[in-house]
Amino acid sequence: ELVHKVRQAVQRRQAEHNLRESERTSRALLDATTDAVALITCDLTILAVNESFARRFGLEPDQMTRRNLHEFIPLDLGCDRKARVTEVIASKKPVRFEDRRDELFLENSFYPIFDESGDVFRLAMYSRDITDRKRSEQDLHTAYEQIAADEEELREKYNELSLSEKQVRESEERYRSLVETTGTGYVVLDMQGKVLDANDEYIRLTGRSSLDEIMGRSVTEWTAPYDLERNSEEVSRCARNGFVRGLEIDYMYPDRTIQPLEVNASVVSSESGDIILTLCRDISIRKRERRECSS
Repeated sequence: ELVHKVRQAVQRRQAEHNLRESERTSRALLDATTDAVALITCDLTILAVNESFARRFGLEPDQMTRRNLHEFIPLDLGCDRKARVTEVIASKKPVRFEDRRDELFLENSFYPIFDESGDVFRLAMYSRDITDRKRSEQDLHTAYEQIAADEEELREKYNELSLSEKQVRESEERYRSLVETTGTGYVVLDMQGKVLDANDEYIRLTGRSSLDEIMGRSVTEWTAPYDLERNSEEVSRCARNGFVRGLEIDYMYPDRTIQPLEVNASVVSSESGDIILTLCRDISIRKRERRECSS
C-alpha cells in the first residue's frame, strides 16, 4: 500500500510538472506573436491574454485575467464585442471584421472553441494592428486619383489641339513624355481596335518586345481568353459613346502570364479620321492588395 501511495504521489507530481510545462509553452506561443490575443468565455470573462493584448491597455496579463472585458473597453465597443460573440455562438463559425479606435485600424477575428457536446463554450480573440497598411492604401488611392486627373487633363488638351502637322508631332511628343513619366501605357487604335501606335510601357503590358510585334494587330489578340468578348464589346462601346472609363481587364503574355490593366479610352478626331486614344495602367499591385484585404 505504501508503494502504491508513493507511486500515486510521483504520478501526481509528474502530472503537475507536465501541466506547468504545458502552460509555459502555451504562454510562450501566445507572446511570440505581435497580434493581441485573448481567450474569453461566452460572457466575455477573460481567461488568458498575451503581452500584446495587455499592453494595449497599459497592463500586465495577470491584471486582466478573471475579469470581464467590459471593464476595459467603452460601452459601445463592449456591446459590439458581445454581438460578435453571440454571432459566433449561433453560427459556430469564426467572424472577421475591421474597426477603428482613435488613430488605430484593427483587423479582428473571433474563433469558436467547442466543448465535448459540440457547443461553443470559449472563444479565441485575435486583433492585428493594420494602421500602416491602411495608410499605404490611402496613399496609393491618392496617387491613382492624381494620375486619373492627369490623364483627363491630357485627353482634354489632346482634343483641343488644332495645329499644323509639325506642331501636332511636337505636341504629341510632349504629351507622350508626360504619359511616360506616369508609367502609363499609351496606345492609339483605329475604330476596329487595331494598333496604330504605342509606347514602350504598353508594349511591355502586352508581353511583347517591340512595336512591330503589335502594329496593325487587334488588341483582342493579347486579351485573356475569359475577357475576349468583354474587351471586344468595350471597343465597340467606345466607338459608339466616344469614351470608356475605368475598365479593368486582363491581358495574357505569350507565356500565359496574366497582366491586369485599368483602361481609359477616348475617341479623338484626326486628319486621317477618328482614332481611339487609350491609356492603360498596370494594376497588379492594386489587385493583389484587394485579395490580401479580403483574405
